[in-house]
Amino acid sequence: METKPISLPTALYLPIKPEHVRKITDPTNQFDTYYALCPVEKIPDIPVEETNPREQNLKSKVAKEITSSLLNLDGNFHLLNRGITVSANSASYDNKTERLRIDLEKPDLHDRENEKKPVNVRDVIALLTLFNVTLFPNNGLQYPTQAYSSKAKPLELFDEKQDSYRAMRPILRDILELYDYVRARMKDVFNEQGGKFLKWETVDQRSSTHFYFAPNLEPVPYRMPDGMVYPLLGAFRFLVRERNGEMVWKVDDTKKFYDRFGERLIRTALETVRMRGNNPNAAGKDASFWEQLYNQVKLAYFELRDIDEDRDVQV
Repeated sequence: METKPISLPTALYLPIKPEHVRKITDPTNQFDTYYALCPVEKIPDIPVEETNPREQNLKSKVAKEITSSLLNLDGNFHLLNRGITVSANSASYDNKTERLRIDLEKPDLHDRENEKKPVNVRDVIALLTLFNVTLFPNNGLQYPTQAYSSKAKPLELFDEKQDSYRAMRPILRDILELYDYVRARMKDVFNEQGGKFLKWETVDQRSSTHFYFAPNLEPVPYRMPDGMVYPLLGAFRFLVRERNGEMVWKVDDTKKFYDRFGERLIRTALETVRMRGNNPNAAGKDASFWEQLYNQVKLAYFELRDIDEDRDVQV
């Protein structure tokens, strides 16, 4: 492969035989899709680091096998792998020159996931499930792990226990804003205690994070996996209590609580993911991880209050 990386904007010209390219027209006329086979040594070094939406672990067994298949040039790479998907501004194939032209303009245009998209209601329900103390009481040992591990379960709970979600109206907006705030402030909260947040492998610096529920927050140039964020955010369930049929906070300001105690939670989360082979998905499904963070929020709360367990406290 060519070693000199391209710069954007640019147009790529890939040599492809007519019998190795197919064009599929979208029925709604929004875009076209080209499927093409091109010699790998003819593909330039496309800068995908900032736009690749997938978390990559190039040290995994699968990644090493893919690399080996590519470098061996045994003619089987296209059979064993799905190849590269590029979202382009435009593309066209010239039968005379036998070249496929791909026009690239800017990195954020060609990302399949990094752009700001509408919020899925399923994600909102999953976030609310994290704080539902009717379904997951604070005097029990059950944790809302399925809010992360299952796409269907939060919807089932919402359908079956709508009254419990309706009782969350007083804190609904706070929960959604806290989800944004926790991620937006993660680097600053961690580094205020002398940490080096960006040195941790879990932090994806190839991607950026946009915020939906707190419009005053600026995007941050990193992304944290939900397998780490959900258990951390779910630990704040301890700060919720039911009063007169509605759910309310035990503290006056959950964001200030995070600013004050967040560093210990973030560090625990980062260390746990690292101990699990830098696999945030595995960590996010581990109930003991949720319990550890939950207990840390519980201890932090008792640092702020007197013996009276029913007393609201100020951060």
